[in-house]
Amino acid sequence: FYVDPEAAKIVFKAGFAITLFTWTLTLSHGVFFDADLARIEAVDTPLARFYRQVTRKAEEFERSMGVPGTTHPDSMVAAAIVDPSLVRGSRAAFVDVETQGGLTRGYSSIDVLGTAGKAPNCTVVEDFDTQGFLELFLDILR
Repeated sequence: FYVDPEAAKIVFKAGFAITLFTWTLTLSHGVFFDADLARIEAVDTPLARFYRQVTRKAEEFERSMGVPGTTHPDSMVAAAIVDPSLVRGSRAAFVDVETQGGLTRGYSSIDVLGTAGKAPNCTVVEDFDTQGFLELFLDILR
């Protein structure tokens, strides 16, 4: 939440249902590796070619940061809306966002154990069907 932690803090205090896909989840369950990217290229539809064209720069950047492929945080969320069964595990948690810290501005504190003593205000996705996500993605590109 680095870019606008004040807005994120307001959202988590708003009182409506929130489901959070963390960056950690994205890196563990939302990376398309080389074999996945080859499958996408093999689809060879206009949409698949467009996808590869518009994601090349992001993929180059992610690889330069040590990610062994390309990430899809927004696509994961959209896929879970289309097919909620892709979310294989989640947990209620209290989430707050740091807005002042010099080193921690935008940091999200996710208390899944309840040690803060505050009522959960969010559902944190902890497990996601990576293979099901890829298959849905391929079906869309076809």
